[in-house]
Amino acid sequence: MKKVLCSIALLATVGAVNAQDKLVKKSRALLDESVKVVELEGGVKKNSFDIQKIEEAHAVLQPALTSGQTKNMAMAWDLQGDIYQRIFAPELDKAAAKEPFDTIKLAENLMACLDAYDKCYEVDAKQEYTQKNKGNLCNFRDYHAYLGQFFYQGHKYEEAGKQFAKWLSYGKDHKMVENEPAILNPTTMEPAQIAYFAMLMANQLKDYDKVIALKDMALEYKEDGETPRKCVLLAYHEKGDMDMWIKLSKQYAKETSDETYAQNLLAYYLNKGQKDEALAFADELLAINPDNMIANYLKGTVLMDNEKPMEALVYFEKTIEVDPEYVDAYLQAGVCHTREGNRINNELSNKKMTKAQNDAEIEKVKDCYRKAKPFVEKAMELQPDKPERWAAIMSNIYYVLGEKEKQAEMDALIPNN
Repeated sequence: MKKVLCSIALLATVGAVNAQDKLVKKSRALLDESVKVVELEGGVKKNSFDIQKIEEAHAVLQPALTSGQTKNMAMAWDLQGDIYQRIFAPELDKAAAKEPFDTIKLAENLMACLDAYDKCYEVDAKQEYTQKNKGNLCNFRDYHAYLGQFFYQGHKYEEAGKQFAKWLSYGKDHKMVENEPAILNPTTMEPAQIAYFAMLMANQLKDYDKVIALKDMALEYKEDGETPRKCVLLAYHEKGDMDMWIKLSKQYAKETSDETYAQNLLAYYLNKGQKDEALAFADELLAINPDNMIANYLKGTVLMDNEKPMEALVYFEKTIEVDPEYVDAYLQAGVCHTREGNRINNELSNKKMTKAQNDAEIEKVKDCYRKAKPFVEKAMELQPDKPERWAAIMSNIYYVLGEKEKQAEMDALIPNN
């Protein structure tokens, strides 16, 4: 009796396996039927897809994937991948033609397709489908980059970042193609560019750890090296790692022509009262390039702050020589002369002098202000619409020089005066 029951059970199992394999074949037939060739004007032929047939093929296949009784699982998973490919392909065609398309549908079915091909590879002992699906996977990688751009344009930064990350980790994620030349050495897109886009998305999301993780690769993108640098500095600043922020600010200031890095570091040092560090940094830049405008201006500013106006003047004049329209340098040069005049004037009270001697010293004070005048007038010429920057200084110059009418004109321009 036991032998009979075992035979019946075996027959039942075989029948179930056969039934599941038949579902795979039926699904394949439905998928094949979903393709129709349509002839357009001019004799051009184009494939058209019957979505209902594709959906039916998908529904028929699902029991074969989940029952555990399908004999040829590699065939089943390969078919599953083909079905998802058939679903997302029309959306991709619409995108290529710049027609409205469903980005979510494209993304979800692309991911499902890749997952199915991966599972096919895992169970495909005979590698019947490997060659075909390798070609698919190599071609599909760039779709992640396209999706990243589509999501970015729709301000969906998290989804965009995921797609760019998928492009970058493609070989690691899909073992079937991890050693393929097209994946190891892509020619259609530059890894540094994709890392650059991924960093921009991470920056938008304030995911500063990811920004830092992407920095080495993103900084290799030659079309725009400054944006990644600024994202990296922001990331370290927001994470409170000021040692790295200072280190990289110095590095970027030395290796690029962007003055922002030096300016920001100058402001940091001065706000912290770290004058020695500021001067040392300026000297580092000037050792590389004596004509470095921001380094000259930086050193002049620190010397001015250290009450050394005439030493500072040399660097402001050099700044003007390098950039004849740098308004701040003209203003600072003017202030250097007025401060020197004030120093001479303050010392008069401690000196015993005759009237003639005193008058001579007063003339030295006025001479300093006369020297200041053309610098501030140049600033006025360059920024006539910003009296808040120069009116008070000019008012003081006219006062010392005894030009009362001009002083009154300046006083009228001083904000909140």
